[in-house]
Amino acid sequence: MFELADIPLPFEYIDVGIRRDYLLKERDKAYKAEATVDCNNGCRACGANMIGRCEQF
Repeated sequence: MFELADIPLPFEYIDVGIRRDYLLKERDKAYKAEATVDCNNGCRACGANMIGRCEQF
């Protein structure tokens, strides 16, 4: 049996700087109808800051 987290995400082959573990966490939150606050009030540690795509850094 496989876990849902083992299945590649549809857009995973495109590197936009967002870490896979962050995307999986966000997917789980979406299934629970939970929202994530935007980055205007602080970094959410998605990984975009590591490649210069985050406005916070």
